[in-house]
Amino acid sequence: TNGDCESGKTAIVVSVIEKPTAPVVKNDTICKGGIATLRAEDDGLGEIVWYWDAALTDEAKVGFNFSFTANFTRTVWAVRRIGNCESVGTPGTVVVSPIPTAPTADNESVCPGQSATLEATGSGIITWYADPSGLNVIGTGATYITPALTQNTTYYVGSQDATTECKSLIVPVNVIVLDGAKGPSASNVTACAGEPVVLTAVGSGSGDLVWYDDMGTILETDAMPPALQTLNVGPFASAGDYVFYVSETNGDCESGKTAIVVSVIAKPTAPIVRNDTVCAGQLATVGALDNGLGDIIWYWDAALTTEAKFGFNFSFTANVTRTVYAVRRIGNCQSSAVAATVLVNPKPETPVVPPTFACAGSSATLEVEDTDNEGVVFWFSDPLGADLWEVGNEFTTPSLFQYTPYYVFRKDTTTGCISDVGTTWVIVDNFTYVSSATVVDNPICTGETGIIKVATTDIFSCVQLYDWNFDLVDEICLPDDDPDETDEEWVADFEVGPFDAPGEYIFYVQESDGFLFCPSQQLSVLIIVKDGPE
Repeated sequence: TNGDCESGKTAIVVSVIEKPTAPVVKNDTICKGGIATLRAEDDGLGEIVWYWDAALTDEAKVGFNFSFTANFTRTVWAVRRIGNCESVGTPGTVVVSPIPTAPTADNESVCPGQSATLEATGSGIITWYADPSGLNVIGTGATYITPALTQNTTYYVGSQDATTECKSLIVPVNVIVLDGAKGPSASNVTACAGEPVVLTAVGSGSGDLVWYDDMGTILETDAMPPALQTLNVGPFASAGDYVFYVSETNGDCESGKTAIVVSVIAKPTAPIVRNDTVCAGQLATVGALDNGLGDIIWYWDAALTTEAKFGFNFSFTANVTRTVYAVRRIGNCQSSAVAATVLVNPKPETPVVPPTFACAGSSATLEVEDTDNEGVVFWFSDPLGADLWEVGNEFTTPSLFQYTPYYVFRKDTTTGCISDVGTTWVIVDNFTYVSSATVVDNPICTGETGIIKVATTDIFSCVQLYDWNFDLVDEICLPDDDPDETDEEWVADFEVGPFDAPGEYIFYVQESDGFLFCPSQQLSVLIIVKDGPE
């Protein structure tokens, strides 16, 4: 209409269609913060439209499924829309369960190679993970024991409500691997049954060394420094291998245990020895029979502190009776000691033989002065006793012409011991002086006497005059009152004759010394006798 006229009527057809059937909605239950998904059953035409509010004014999504993050329980509405026609709204409810409180767990520290025991405190089902996303489950329960660790490692733990199945946040738990102690060094030991053993180990120089037996029982703890420490073990009654262990601790961690094997060998059999009997100063020899393996060692003392000889026989000069000791040694193991005794018989007294004198060409008799001493005396011409001359307390020499030594020793007939060699000698008076003799006023006449003047060479001598038949005519012994060299007492005058017939008359002059009266060589003197006037 325009105020005056009305136009013709235009027909409007209202096509009313049947209201769509409301959808059937499937509710959902989730954990807080999770994604909820509501689903509309596809039981008709059209599309499903979701609204946040019951008044259907705040459209949220178009589609059969509607997913959204929910932190609390809430309801949304779904309608079926065909064209511009919507069904009534169907509520869909998301029930939101609360997130459980995350469990708590303390960090742990372990030594290298050890496992850690982790303890978690919380409610519900506790689960352990190897990753922060919780994808790799490694255990369940309040306690988790890790494998042996060599480096720092982080584990993760969470809890789950057994009813709602909601999971807590996953929290980390750290395992710190401490600096480990370095294992000490040690050497195996070989020992003898019945003897104590000293074990030796060398550590870092700080911390402690801990000693264990083969059952793991601590025997001793030694504080370092020094780095080298020892443990006394044994003695071990029987042969075999005995194992001990030593480790090092640094205050936090203990190293691995170093094994020490004590190899105990049976004590060697003691040797069988033979004694000896000698004379003082002789070489004694004691010996061990080879009745077992190993080496024979000789000692001077029963305490076996002074080693004397290595070998089956032991020879030494003995002046007194003494005992030495032999052991059998195999490796570092010695048998018990066996005593070997050297019985020393004394030497007889050396014979005492005063020296004597003899004239050249004469023999001498030597006599033992100490005849009370027992034993037999042997006489030799050499100090080695090779040239035997006589046996007994008296010895008559052959004819001698020079100073001659002789050697004697005494032998004990019971022990066979020989004394030291004694020395004696014979001083030979080899008086070979020849007198100077002259005839005064030679020649002489028949009926006259002659004077033979002899100048001696020794003021202590005697001068003999022999005729041509070697008969002694006269002897003059000069005085011994020490005359000087010009003194006439050195001169002996012999008067011979008178001579009845002319001719040549030979006389012999001989001088003997004033010590042993040994004669000199003879000197001939010729007296010429001529006829005198009638």
